[in-house]
Amino acid sequence: MYSGLSDPEHRAGHDEDGLRPERADHLLELNFGGRNWQVLIHPVDEKAAGPLHRETLALVVGLVLTALLTFLLARSQQSRRQTEEATEQEKLLRDELLAEQSRLKEVVESTGVAIWEYDLARRYLSVSDRWHVVSGYSREELGDNVLDTWHTMVHPDDRPLIATRFATLNAVQGDRFEYEYRMRQKNGQWMWVQALAHVVERNADGVVTKVAGINLEVTQQKEAEIRIHALNASLEAQMQEALARSEARATLGTLIASVSHEMATPMGNSMMTASTLMAQAVQFDAQLTAGNLRRSELTAFVAGVKDGNTLLLRNLERAVALLKNFRQVAADQASEQRRSFDLRQGLQEVLATLAPSLKRHSHEVHLDAPDGIEMESYPGPIGQVIINLINNAYLHAFDGMEHGEVHIKATPGGTTVTLQISDNGRGIPPETLEKMFQPFFSTRIGQGGTGLGMSIVENLVKATLGGSLEVQSTVGQGTTVTITLPLTAPQPNPEEDAG
Repeated sequence: MYSGLSDPEHRAGHDEDGLRPERADHLLELNFGGRNWQVLIHPVDEKAAGPLHRETLALVVGLVLTALLTFLLARSQQSRRQTEEATEQEKLLRDELLAEQSRLKEVVESTGVAIWEYDLARRYLSVSDRWHVVSGYSREELGDNVLDTWHTMVHPDDRPLIATRFATLNAVQGDRFEYEYRMRQKNGQWMWVQALAHVVERNADGVVTKVAGINLEVTQQKEAEIRIHALNASLEAQMQEALARSEARATLGTLIASVSHEMATPMGNSMMTASTLMAQAVQFDAQLTAGNLRRSELTAFVAGVKDGNTLLLRNLERAVALLKNFRQVAADQASEQRRSFDLRQGLQEVLATLAPSLKRHSHEVHLDAPDGIEMESYPGPIGQVIINLINNAYLHAFDGMEHGEVHIKATPGGTTVTLQISDNGRGIPPETLEKMFQPFFSTRIGQGGTGLGMSIVENLVKATLGGSLEVQSTVGQGTTVTITLPLTAPQPNPEEDAG
């Protein structure tokens, strides 16, 4: 402030923008509103001051000081109120944050979730207290960096999975991933852990540097899941076995009906021949008793008996052959016993038993198999495979055809034999070829197809006979099924049989 007080020692040209006091200046120090204030009264020349009198100037200075102090007091009080309000608001927010943290901790503890954070750059793994509770190890036992001790607790079979998972973090789609592993607790028990993780930090190049997540113990759920999978596998195996037996019984029933129908002809002929011979014998006996038997009649009787016996023997031999083939095929189908047999002979027996039902159609089955292919295997399943493939060709491949042909070719090859069953039928579309081994899949459901034939074929070839099969087909050019079988079938697994 500049007053009109005259001071001979006042130097003209004083720096009016500064607060450097001269000897004639008056400096007042005040403590107002909790702050220190300085008021500098600087005298100026009376000429520059004008006609103002000393009293007027003092009054003006007082009023200005009063206004200034009043303004400063109001600002100070307002600032203090704002500070108090901000402090109170900060306290409320801090209390709410602490309460929220407490609630979150209670929720986490109640759910059994263990929280962890892994710094990849420092190879530092930190875990929450809940993690120690679940594992059974104290923080002192595992140390601050749990990484090294945690690796020793993970099941050896699961360590490569976890190592691969963390080695490929940069390839993770998004920032979240999960994995499961087994971890040994302090009491020696293995527990299943499900880890739900997410990427929380990347460097300037986008490389993952920090990951955090939660661990959930899912031992009971995992054990239940394993039991369910084992039960499903067992049920599926039992279902496949039951289906195979059911299909075998159905095929056996068809063979029985076919053989019974085929045997009706030789047995009927035999009955008629035997009746004729009986009638001729009665007539011959009457003539012999009457004593009027002529030589020509005796000769005719002997010739009739000879022809009748020949016809009777031929029909009985035919019936015996049918029964023999059927008995062997039926025994193989029913028992699935392992035995030594000649492959050609076994295939001939199957085709001979199947021939009566095949004769109802104009199609033909040709066998090309050399003698001497000795097998130590299961002739029943082999016959079942051949029967199913022939029936499949008759039902599907030859639909709408007047003359179809099935060729069965056997080719020995060291310790194996290859069977090719080919037809000149309609062929199989690619979309059907992909599903043909699925149980209950058929393009003729309700029209003579059960959808089990090819599924049973695959199961018999692979599981029972220890072989392999391949199907090649072109629409309009037929289908070829190639089956490779070991000459000596694998021994059955006692555990699987017991199951």
